[in-house]
Amino acid sequence: MSPRLTPGRVIELLENGFPLFKDELLRNYAKLGKHHFIIEEYHNGKWLAEPIRTLDGIWGKVAQTYFPTLVRYIDEALPGCKMISFSELLPGAVIKPHNGADFGMVVKILSRREDWPFERLDTYFSGRIYEVLRFHLCLFSPSRDFAVLGLRSGDRQLTWKEGKCVYFDDSKTHEAWNLTDSPRLVLIGDFLKADFADMD
Repeated sequence: MSPRLTPGRVIELLENGFPLFKDELLRNYAKLGKHHFIIEEYHNGKWLAEPIRTLDGIWGKVAQTYFPTLVRYIDEALPGCKMISFSELLPGAVIKPHNGADFGMVVKILSRREDWPFERLDTYFSGRIYEVLRFHLCLFSPSRDFAVLGLRSGDRQLTWKEGKCVYFDDSKTHEAWNLTDSPRLVLIGDFLKADFADMD
């Protein structure tokens, strides 16, 4: 990937792709198993996560089956993207403050569980540390009121709007919540911090 990649360029490409794969994502997401995020101490049981691309950037069978338009678009426009997953915050969800610096190693271990969604993915990020900029492309969000639905990362306060993308440094401490009576759904795309020229 080009070392001149910028967060703004990733946002532009994800938002440009949204009209192409929006209907496919919303229609077929309903067919997925909607598993609780596997690191249970991170949340209060109302965070659902469905990985469709591994930490090494390899598509799972579920992606190829249900999301072919997304697969083609990412492969052409953003091939350096690593993990891709759905992330749903159910009403009342609280994700506790945490950081993802060691996320790659944790998932590499935990994803060997037999109940890993859909299939046992055999390829994982091989490094010890998984430091990424995490992009959220919003599929639907019931509110833009940060007090009831938002994500805090350092001094950044993020909310979501359908078809729009936000990002944060996953290796820094962050937290999120949904105190509304409707779910929030985003598509997550991870990019290694090392691929961005302005990252340390």
